[in-house]
Amino acid sequence: RDWSSDVCSSDLASLGWAQEKPSKISGDFLYTVEKESKHVTITGYQGNADSLVVPPKIEGMVVSKVGEKAFSHVTSLTEVSLPEGLREIDKHAFSGCYYLARVKLPQSLTTLGDASFSQCRALSRIDFPSQLTNIPSESFSGCSSLEQITIPAKVTQIGDHAFSECITLKNVLVSVGVESIGDHAFAGCLELREVTLLKDRKSTRLNSSHEWISR
Repeated sequence: RDWSSDVCSSDLASLGWAQEKPSKISGDFLYTVEKESKHVTITGYQGNADSLVVPPKIEGMVVSKVGEKAFSHVTSLTEVSLPEGLREIDKHAFSGCYYLARVKLPQSLTTLGDASFSQCRALSRIDFPSQLTNIPSESFSGCSSLEQITIPAKVTQIGDHAFSECITLKNVLVSVGVESIGDHAFAGCLELREVTLLKDRKSTRLNSSHEWISR
Protein backbone atom coordinates (compact mmCIF):
# COMPACT_ATOMS: atom_id res chain seq x y z
CA ARG A 1 0.00 0.00 0.00
CA ASP A 2 1.17 3.56 -0.75
CA TRP A 3 1.01 5.16 2.67
CA SER A 4 2.03 8.55 1.30
CA SER A 5 -1.42 8.99 -0.17
CA ASP A 6 -2.86 9.00 3.34
CA VAL A 7 -0.68 11.91 4.49
CA CYS A 8 -2.09 15.35 3.72
CA SER A 9 -0.01 18.49 3.23
CA SER A 10 -0.96 19.88 6.63
CA ASP A 11 0.45 16.73 8.27
CA LEU A 12 3.71 17.22 6.37
CA ALA A 13 3.85 20.85 7.41
CA SER A 14 3.40 19.91 11.08
CA LEU A 15 6.35 17.55 10.73
CA GLY A 16 8.51 20.26 9.13
CA TRP A 17 8.46 18.49 5.76
CA ALA A 18 6.53 21.12 3.81
CA GLN A 19 8.30 22.32 0.71
CA GLU A 20 9.24 25.97 0.33
CA LYS A 21 7.03 28.04 -1.87
CA PRO A 22 8.41 28.16 -5.41
CA SER A 23 9.80 31.54 -6.43
CA LYS A 24 8.40 33.59 -9.27
CA ILE A 25 10.52 35.76 -11.56
CA SER A 26 10.27 39.47 -12.32
CA GLY A 27 13.21 40.81 -14.30
CA ASP A 28 16.33 39.79 -12.39
CA PHE A 29 14.45 39.24 -9.11
CA LEU A 30 13.10 35.99 -7.69
CA TYR A 31 10.22 36.42 -5.28
CA THR A 32 7.36 34.81 -3.40
CA VAL A 33 3.99 36.26 -2.39
CA GLU A 34 2.48 35.93 1.07
CA LYS A 35 -0.98 34.48 0.59
CA GLU A 36 -2.86 36.62 3.12
CA SER A 37 -1.08 39.95 2.98
CA LYS A 38 -0.17 39.81 -0.74
CA HIS A 39 3.22 41.22 0.22
CA VAL A 40 6.32 40.23 -1.69
CA THR A 41 9.50 38.65 -0.33
CA ILE A 42 12.51 38.87 -2.61
CA THR A 43 14.22 35.48 -2.48
CA GLY A 44 17.03 35.84 -5.02
CA TYR A 45 18.73 37.92 -7.66
CA GLN A 46 19.97 36.73 -11.05
CA GLY A 47 21.53 39.95 -12.39
CA ASN A 48 25.02 41.39 -12.34
CA ALA A 49 24.36 45.10 -11.80
CA ASP A 50 26.78 47.19 -9.78
CA SER A 51 24.19 49.82 -8.77
CA LEU A 52 20.79 48.35 -7.92
CA VAL A 53 17.44 49.89 -7.00
CA VAL A 54 15.04 47.37 -5.49
CA PRO A 55 11.49 48.25 -6.62
CA PRO A 56 8.84 49.18 -4.03
CA LYS A 57 6.32 46.91 -5.78
CA ILE A 58 6.37 43.83 -7.98
CA GLU A 59 3.27 43.05 -10.02
CA GLY A 60 1.47 45.73 -8.02
CA MET A 61 2.32 44.13 -4.64
CA VAL A 62 4.43 45.77 -1.93
CA VAL A 63 7.96 44.45 -1.41
CA SER A 64 8.07 44.09 2.39
CA LYS A 65 10.94 41.66 2.93
CA VAL A 66 14.34 40.66 1.57
CA GLY A 67 14.61 36.94 2.20
CA GLU A 68 17.38 34.77 3.57
CA LYS A 69 20.54 34.88 1.38
CA ALA A 70 18.62 36.72 -1.36
CA PHE A 71 21.67 38.76 -2.44
CA SER A 72 24.37 36.78 -0.65
CA HIS A 73 27.73 36.80 -2.47
CA VAL A 74 26.47 38.95 -5.35
CA THR A 75 29.93 40.40 -5.79
CA SER A 76 28.99 42.74 -8.64
CA LEU A 77 27.05 45.01 -6.26
CA THR A 78 28.61 48.28 -5.16
CA GLU A 79 25.45 50.22 -4.30
CA VAL A 80 21.92 49.18 -3.28
CA SER A 81 18.83 51.31 -2.63
CA LEU A 82 16.02 49.57 -0.75
CA PRO A 83 12.43 50.86 -1.02
CA GLU A 84 10.07 52.41 1.49
CA GLY A 85 7.59 49.75 2.57
CA LEU A 86 10.36 47.23 3.21
CA ARG A 87 10.07 46.05 6.82
CA GLU A 88 12.52 43.17 7.17
CA ILE A 89 15.91 42.04 5.90
CA ASP A 90 16.41 38.36 6.71
CA LYS A 91 19.59 36.60 7.81
CA HIS A 92 22.57 36.57 5.45
CA ALA A 93 20.55 38.61 2.92
CA PHE A 94 23.60 40.59 1.75
CA SER A 95 26.42 38.63 3.38
CA GLY A 96 29.55 38.30 1.33
CA CYS A 97 28.79 41.24 -0.99
CA TYR A 98 32.44 42.18 -0.77
CA TYR A 99 32.31 45.31 -2.94
CA LEU A 100 29.06 46.75 -1.61
CA ALA A 101 30.06 50.24 -0.49
CA ARG A 102 26.71 52.02 -0.08
CA VAL A 103 23.31 50.86 1.15
CA LYS A 104 20.24 53.02 1.46
CA LEU A 105 17.94 51.61 4.13
CA PRO A 106 14.29 52.78 4.17
CA GLN A 107 12.69 54.41 7.20
CA SER A 108 10.07 51.64 7.18
CA LEU A 109 12.68 48.99 8.07
CA THR A 110 12.21 47.54 11.57
CA THR A 111 13.98 44.16 11.56
CA LEU A 112 17.38 42.81 10.58
CA GLY A 113 18.38 39.14 10.57
CA ASP A 114 21.59 37.58 11.82
CA ALA A 115 24.63 38.28 9.62
CA SER A 116 22.46 40.27 7.21
CA PHE A 117 25.39 42.42 6.03
CA SER A 118 28.34 40.39 7.29
CA GLN A 119 31.55 40.51 5.27
CA CYS A 120 30.48 43.55 3.24
CA ARG A 121 34.09 44.65 3.30
CA ALA A 122 33.70 47.87 1.29
CA LEU A 123 30.79 49.24 3.33
CA SER A 124 32.11 52.45 4.87
CA ARG A 125 28.89 53.93 6.27
CA ILE A 126 25.45 52.75 7.31
CA ASP A 127 22.60 55.09 8.26
CA PHE A 128 20.16 53.14 10.40
CA PRO A 129 16.46 54.06 10.07
CA SER A 130 14.78 55.42 13.18
CA GLN A 131 12.21 52.57 13.27
CA LEU A 132 14.83 49.82 13.51
CA THR A 133 14.33 47.69 16.65
CA ASN A 134 17.23 45.23 16.58
CA ILE A 135 20.85 44.77 15.58
CA PRO A 136 21.30 41.00 15.82
CA SER A 137 24.28 38.69 16.02
CA GLU A 138 26.99 39.17 13.39
CA SER A 139 24.82 41.57 11.42
CA PHE A 140 27.79 43.73 10.36
CA SER A 141 30.70 41.51 11.32
CA GLY A 142 33.67 41.76 9.00
CA CYS A 143 32.60 45.12 7.53
CA SER A 144 36.21 46.19 7.57
CA SER A 145 35.69 49.64 6.01
CA LEU A 146 32.96 50.79 8.41
CA GLU A 147 34.18 53.87 10.31
CA GLN A 148 31.31 55.11 12.47
CA ILE A 149 27.84 54.07 13.58
CA THR A 150 24.95 55.60 15.46
CA ILE A 151 22.49 53.17 17.03
CA PRO A 152 18.91 54.53 16.81
CA ALA A 153 16.71 55.00 19.87
CA LYS A 154 14.28 52.12 19.27
CA VAL A 155 17.02 49.49 19.23
CA THR A 156 17.03 47.69 22.59
CA GLN A 157 19.75 45.10 22.04
CA ILE A 158 22.98 44.74 20.11
CA GLY A 159 23.72 41.08 19.48
CA ASP A 160 26.86 39.00 19.95
CA HIS A 161 29.59 39.78 17.41
CA ALA A 162 27.30 42.37 15.77
CA PHE A 163 30.23 44.56 14.69
CA SER A 164 33.16 42.21 15.25
CA GLU A 165 36.19 42.59 12.98
CA CYS A 166 35.15 46.07 11.84
CA ILE A 167 38.81 46.96 11.95
CA THR A 168 38.50 50.64 10.96
CA LEU A 169 35.53 51.46 13.24
CA LYS A 170 36.42 54.52 15.30
CA ASN A 171 33.20 55.99 16.72
CA VAL A 172 30.10 54.34 18.18
CA LEU A 173 27.14 56.31 19.52
CA VAL A 174 24.62 54.17 21.37
CA SER A 175 21.19 55.77 21.82
CA VAL A 176 19.02 55.69 24.92
CA GLY A 177 16.93 52.61 24.05
CA VAL A 178 19.77 50.09 24.11
CA GLU A 179 19.49 47.87 27.19
CA SER A 180 22.18 45.30 26.45
CA ILE A 181 25.26 44.82 24.29
CA GLY A 182 26.19 41.24 23.47
CA ASP A 183 29.46 39.46 24.05
CA HIS A 184 32.22 40.34 21.60
CA ALA A 185 29.93 42.83 19.86
CA PHE A 186 32.99 44.90 18.92
CA ALA A 187 35.69 42.20 18.98
CA GLY A 188 38.56 42.92 16.63
CA CYS A 189 37.63 46.59 16.19
CA LEU A 190 41.25 47.62 16.39
CA GLU A 191 40.76 51.39 16.17
CA LEU A 192 37.76 51.62 18.52
CA ARG A 193 38.60 53.10 21.90
CA GLU A 194 35.34 54.66 23.09
CA VAL A 195 31.66 53.84 22.97
CA THR A 196 29.36 56.73 23.87
CA LEU A 197 26.29 55.60 25.82
CA LEU A 198 23.61 58.28 25.65
CA LYS A 199 21.58 56.59 28.37
CA ASP A 200 24.38 57.31 30.84
CA ARG A 201 25.48 60.48 29.04
CA LYS A 202 29.07 59.37 29.13
CA SER A 203 31.77 57.70 27.07
CA THR A 204 33.03 54.29 28.07
CA ARG A 205 36.74 53.75 27.39
CA LEU A 206 37.39 50.19 26.31
CA ASN A 207 40.33 47.90 26.91
CA SER A 208 41.29 44.52 25.50
CA SER A 209 39.64 42.58 28.33
CA HIS A 210 36.22 44.23 27.99
CA GLU A 211 33.51 41.67 27.23
CA TRP A 212 32.26 43.72 24.27
CA ILE A 213 35.59 43.53 22.50
CA SER A 214 37.51 40.60 23.98
CA ARG A 215 37.93 37.55 21.78
